[in-house]
Amino acid sequence: MLPNNNSVKLRAYAFHDKKNGKYYAVCIDLDLVDEGSSFEEVIGKMKENIVLYVGTELAYYKSKGITGFPYRKSSLDVILRYHFLATAYHVSFIVNMIKDRYRKYTGLFDLNTQVIHFNPA
Repeated sequence: MLPNNNSVKLRAYAFHDKKNGKYYAVCIDLDLVDEGSSFEEVIGKMKENIVLYVGTELAYYKSKGITGFPYRKSSLDVILRYHFLATAYHVSFIVNMIKDRYRKYTGLFDLNTQVIHFNPA
């Protein structure tokens, strides 16, 4: 059986490797990795890979009388990279939100260029 009324939240991330020019997607809850030539391609491959893996594993579980979801955890370095990227994303979001709010309410300067324009006329 799947938790939460037949729905499961899976954690994944995608990145671009500048050394070889390829894109990679990693699902840390199922230990799946896909490679592609664009972000859209690798995300599509990952979605397809997840559906195939989960379908196959659930069929196997059912044939053996096993209940539960077929989680297969990734290695620690992959999990840590996911959490680092997730934290960096959230911090970046918060910083940009603060910058936007500050610019909106003060109107004194643009934090992106660090140039102050103020004329107290």
